[in-house]
Amino acid sequence: MSKGKTSTKVLIVDDEREYSTWLTDFFEHLGLAQVYAATADEALTVLANGEFRLLIVDMNIPASPSLLASTTPTVMKYPGLLVAQKARNLMYGAHSVIAYTVHDDEALAAELDKLYCRYVLKGRIRVIKAVINKSLAEAPSKNT
Repeated sequence: MSKGKTSTKVLIVDDEREYSTWLTDFFEHLGLAQVYAATADEALTVLANGEFRLLIVDMNIPASPSLLASTTPTVMKYPGLLVAQKARNLMYGAHSVIAYTVHDDEALAAELDKLYCRYVLKGRIRVIKAVINKSLAEAPSKNT
């Protein structure tokens, strides 16, 4: 069974919280609590110690050099991939992990496709809300 099925918390990983305040309002309206992480390192710690219904992960977040050691060029450019990978390894369903960024990048899209994660461009609030609503409506299942 995938993680997060009954959780009422959402993990939002974004180092520019001022640009994602609308997410707080949106999730509060839906009755979901939010936990914020500003770096890949912080997000991995929070993820390992909690359970979340949904993860919203900015791909352009800071990460420590030690965390980025021995990674691919795409991961070095988009450290949020480390969080998405960890979430999938922890059995979060593919629909439970939403990656977003301002960059429309084919290499990033290919990596997220391998993880079966949803990928939306940052700044398109209606699209992001629609993806979130769709993700919340789908029942989590193992390896989806």
